[in-house]
Order: sequence, then C-alpha cells, then structure tokens
Amino acid sequence: MIERLGAVPADALAGTVKTRIHGDLHLGQVVVAGTDFYVLDFEGEPLHGLERRRAKSSPLRDVAGMVRSFDYAGNTAANKRKSPAASGEGAALERATIARWRTTTTTRFLAAYRAAVEGCLSVPQDDAAFAAAVDAFVLEKALYEVCYEAANRPDWLGIPLAGIARLLDNAKRSG
Repeated sequence: MIERLGAVPADALAGTVKTRIHGDLHLGQVVVAGTDFYVLDFEGEPLHGLERRRAKSSPLRDVAGMVRSFDYAGNTAANKRKSPAASGEGAALERATIARWRTTTTTRFLAAYRAAVEGCLSVPQDDAAFAAAVDAFVLEKALYEVCYEAANRPDWLGIPLAGIARLLDNAKRSG
C-alpha cells in the first residue's frame, strides 16, 4: 500500500537513468567538519530488505529523505522549546516560524540540487516532472516513516502524519 500511494507518475521519470543511492539520507547522516562534509551510513532504510537496499534507484529518493529530514528538524526544535506556558499566540507564532523555516529550507535545497544536477541523466530535466517525482518520493518516505515511528517511536508518529496531511493539502490546492 505504501508503495502504491507513494508511486511516482510513470512519465515523471521517463528517460532517466537509475543509479546507486544512499537509501536513508537525512541530516543525521551528514557530518560537517570545517569547510567539508561527510555522508555516513550507506546501508539504506532499516525496514527494507537487502535486495531493495542494493537496487539502483532514482537519486530523488535521497532528495526526499533530506526534505523529510527538514520536517523532523523543525519539529524537534519545536518540541525541545515546548513549555507548559507555550500556548496561544506564542505557540501559533512559533508554529508559523517553523513552517516558514521548513518551506524556505526545502525550497532552497531543491533549487540548489536542481542547479547542481542540471543535465544529469538520473533526474528529470522538466520542472513539472521533477516536482511530481520529488512529491511522490516525499510522500513515499513519509508513509515509510509512519510505519517506522509506529514500530519504534510512537511519540513521534505525529511528525510524518502532519507531513502527509501537508502534502495532500498542497496537492489539493495546486491541482
């Protein structure tokens, strides 16, 4: 069911070439050291079988992992700042600030990625196809996160569920 709901439109990836990907890319897999950075743990998603983790895929799956990671970072920051007094207008302002940060970070990340891979055969060059593929992979990732969080961190289940609701709301508004 997860793969069906998060299915990438067939024509979005038409003509692209599959490649080796990280498979579980998120902010926690990136270490910054001075002016350099290192990507760790190329083992893929823990709940996926070895065959799937070794298979070539679209690098946009890793892009989706980073996009979802921005959502987790924003929610983690909000949860660390929560206090019993954080309600009403202050809480609404904080939620709006986090939403703006998430949107800005995602937009800038996708724009930088798009510029870096211009002409690359592994990603759609058409803007609409690129957006459709990224959206589908982000939904697929969020659906995976629901299963993962339900099994491992039920208190975090609200993060992917809110992300799915936002994706569906955006899709409804834009189409």
